[in-house]
Amino acid sequence: GIPPEAAKYEIKPPAGVVIGEADQPAIESLTKHAFEKNLPTAAVNEIVGWYLQERTVREEALREAFEAKKTETAAALGQEWGGEYKPNMNKIMGLLDATIPADQAELKTQIKNAIDTNPHFARHYAALALQVNPAGTLGPQGMGANEGNIVDEIKKIETKMRSNRAEYDKDKLMSRVSVDTG
Repeated sequence: GIPPEAAKYEIKPPAGVVIGEADQPAIESLTKHAFEKNLPTAAVNEIVGWYLQERTVREEALREAFEAKKTETAAALGQEWGGEYKPNMNKIMGLLDATIPADQAELKTQIKNAIDTNPHFARHYAALALQVNPAGTLGPQGMGANEGNIVDEIKKIETKMRSNRAEYDKDKLMSRVSVDTG
């Protein structure tokens, strides 16, 4: 059951498991070592099967740990930032979009993963985003709060100006506001 050379081992992964491109160097190293030790093909396939299944188990554990850390970080920042959580995360993503070239998608993913799993890193990027675009600051009611307040105030002034012009003229603050009523 030993092939004439290392490259002639017929590797058969377990059902449903695929040997990926990233696995090839490890498999080639294993077959060279197995050939030097006169291991039969069946034994090599057992080892390859174990390796691939172990890799899958470890990758799944890493994924689960990553998702748990993401959830923990989002909860901590949500508690800290309250209604500003989503706007802050949007500002951070805007900063990443503006500063990382499109051909650097892997770098952007790595930074995003760090932000998603480390509250200190997220706070740092939120502070950077605020430095880069201080006008992006929002009121405590969340995204759109400032615009809504302004529109409401303009409607109030226009209503007062049309319905009770004398009171409007007496109110020095209100009458100083220049409103285009069309």
